[in-house]
Amino acid sequence: MLESQNQRVVIEQAITSVIGAEAVDDVVERLVSKKTGKRLPAGRKTRSRGSCVFPAESPSVKDTRDHFPIGDIAHARNALARVAQYRSAPSWYSGSLSSLRNAVRRAVKSRYPSIDGSK
Repeated sequence: MLESQNQRVVIEQAITSVIGAEAVDDVVERLVSKKTGKRLPAGRKTRSRGSCVFPAESPSVKDTRDHFPIGDIAHARNALARVAQYRSAPSWYSGSLSSLRNAVRRAVKSRYPSIDGSK
């Protein structure tokens, strides 16, 4: 914490002189959003995670969230690992556990053929 308001003003002026006023506003907005939680753009109810096995609009999804993002190879590997941890079909999914696992494996394999999803 800063000792006084004067110190804050001096620091803000120093930062503004180096990176500009607009950049300072951007930094402050980022810090505030980190403190208060992530904010979604106006009019959006869910955060886009890129390509997902089960997007919120999917008929297999009962809630309003995306499930199993596979936008990059790390997320695809994580999706395979996470789906393997289920012991029963999750409450958000309208189908069987085996159909859930098969859907994730198929989606990962079609997008990243180098990944072996048979484990």
